Amino acid sequence: MAVVRVQPDLLVFAKGRASSYFPMSAVGLGNAVDQVVSHDNVDFERGLTNSEYPVRAVVALANIDVIKNWAC
Repeated sequence: MAVVRVQPDLLVFAKGRASSYFPMSAVGLGNAVDQVVSHDNVDFERGLTNSEYPVRAVVALANIDVIKNWAC
C-alpha cells in the first residue's frame, strides 16, 4: 500500500458531522486559503440557511469538543 503525503487546501464534510442526529456540515481551511479569506479586503460569508439556529450552535459546539478530545 502506497503512502501519499497530501495536505488539502479545503476539507468539506457533512453526513456524519453530528452522527446524523442533526443536519450539519463544515469546511476546514488550510493555511493558504485561510490567509486569503481572512484578509481585511475579502468579504467571506460564514454560515448558511438556519446558521443562527440556537440548537444548531449547541450541537456544533458539542461536536467540536468531541473532535478535539478524539484528536488529542
